[in-house]
Amino acid sequence: MDLFVLIPLVACIGATAMTSAIIARDPSARRSRVAAAVLACAGVWSFCDLLAHVLASHTAALILARVSLLPILALPPLALQLLLEESDALRRRGVAMRRISSTSWSLIAKS
Repeated sequence: MDLFVLIPLVACIGATAMTSAIIARDPSARRSRVAAAVLACAGVWSFCDLLAHVLASHTAALILARVSLLPILALPPLALQLLLEESDALRRRGVAMRRISSTSWSLIAKS
């Protein structure tokens, strides 16, 4: 077994720990649930990647590699939902949306 397997293992453990910490902090808040779902997708992806590296069967590894794409496909809508929830909370607090849009456009311009 390679040391390369430690990367998905640490990612899976970290995503699971952070997901449970976010849910334990405030389970009734919608933002917490969406943020936990984003991290849960990352945890499932890293777990499938870990199993794909460890398994000896090539067909099972290929199936797990394909299954690990499902949480990756769920990440963009969840991230957009998290951004919308956060922007709604900021708007309720009175923070101008222009700051968020100017920051996001500057980050897009830099990349």
